[in-house]
Amino acid sequence: MAASIDFTTRTVTGMNLVIWNCNQALHRKSERLLSLAPDVAIVPEAARQARTLVTKTTSSAWVGEEANKGLGIYSFGSYSLELHKAYDKRLQWVAPILVKGPRPFLLLAVWAMNHLATQSHPDQHKRGQVEAALEIYKNAIEESGQPLVVAGDFNGCPAWDKRDKHKRHASAVDALTRLGLRSAYHQIRKVA
Repeated sequence: MAASIDFTTRTVTGMNLVIWNCNQALHRKSERLLSLAPDVAIVPEAARQARTLVTKTTSSAWVGEEANKGLGIYSFGSYSLELHKAYDKRLQWVAPILVKGPRPFLLLAVWAMNHLATQSHPDQHKRGQVEAALEIYKNAIEESGQPLVVAGDFNGCPAWDKRDKHKRHASAVDALTRLGLRSAYHQIRKVA
């Protein structure tokens, strides 16, 4: 599953990307997020109408089924967002987003909730939402000509894979690694 884009040389740097699972009620907590001065924010568990936040953004995208709990993506300053036309709502909380601005890129925003989706893509039961999304959005990724950033709440860890016969987290990490992507968290902290 090799992509035609050289992700190792086409990177996104010099911007502030914030990921925060707000655990709902974003309208009461938005000042905390805004204090981080994000260029782009990915906020799982955000309401469709995040009242106090949306008025301060340059653009936003939101996906989900429940108006009070979905995946919100917000841009600020000189950045704007557009939900990619390839979005498949059967991958309920994984959204391809075109990020436009000084450093444009394709964002695959994630709130991996494999077991709670009211509808689902047939592929995600075997592989999980992240890995299924990488396959489903493969053409969009290759055709965008932009660096790829996959970010959000993956709701996974190696310890959970030991209990789950599908090993979804390890499989997703392997698929991301095959695309040449690396975990910014692990790279910055120099941990395995």
